Amino acid sequence: MNNTIIRAENLVKTYTTGPEVLRILRGLELSVRPGEFLAVTGVSGSGKSTLLHLLGLLDECDSGRIYFDEQDVSALSRAQRDRLRNRQIGFVFQFYHLLPELTVLENTMLPAMVTNSTFSWLGSRAKLRKQALEILNQLSLADRAKHRPAQLSGGEQQRTAIARALINKPRLLLADEPTGNLDLDTGARILDLLETLNSQHNQTIVMVSHDPDTANRAHRCLHLEQGQIHNCS
Repeated sequence: MNNTIIRAENLVKTYTTGPEVLRILRGLELSVRPGEFLAVTGVSGSGKSTLLHLLGLLDECDSGRIYFDEQDVSALSRAQRDRLRNRQIGFVFQFYHLLPELTVLENTMLPAMVTNSTFSWLGSRAKLRKQALEILNQLSLADRAKHRPAQLSGGEQQRTAIARALINKPRLLLADEPTGNLDLDTGARILDLLETLNSQHNQTIVMVSHDPDTANRAHRCLHLEQGQIHNCS
C-alpha cells in the first residue's frame, strides 16, 4: 500500500514578466498521505495557488517531479494527464467558477459529462443524475437543484462547487482559499463540511489559505515561504 497519494520532488516554477523573472517555487518538496487533511499557508503571492495548480495537473513545473500513487505524471501524455485529473482529482476554488447558464444540478454533473463519451453519457445519464442529486442532498442543496448560480447565496454556490468536485468520487480534493470569498459564519460551515468529508468519508484534502485560523482546521499545517515548504510555527 502506498504511503502517499501525491508527492512532489524538487519542484521549480518561474514566471517571466517582461524583463523580470519571478521564481515562485524553488525546489519544493511535499508528500500527502491518503485520508489526510493538509493545509498550506502563506502570504499573498507566495505561490500557494501555483502549487495547487501543479498538484492538480492544471499546469506544469519547470523542473522536478510529481507522483500520483507513485506514478510519475510527467511521463504521461497530455490526454492521460487530463483523464487522471478528471477522474481522480476534484477542485474547489475561492470564486466557485460555476457556469451561470447551467442549473445547480447541471453544474454538479458537468465533470461526469466530460468523462463520458456521447453514447456512454446517454446510457448513464439517469444513474449520474441520481448520483448528483444524492450529493446535493448530502450538502443540503436538493431544493436548489433547478436554480442557477445567480439565485444562490455565496455559501450555496461554494457547496455547489464542492458537489461538482465530488461527482466523480475523486481520491484527492484540492481547495484553493475555499472560504476566502465568504463571511465568517458561512466560511465556518464550509470548513465543517470539509472536515466531515475527511472524517466520515476518508476524503484526502489539500487546502491552501492565507488565514491561520482556517488552516488550523486541518490535520497538518505547512507554510510556503520563499518558494519552499516549512512546518507551521
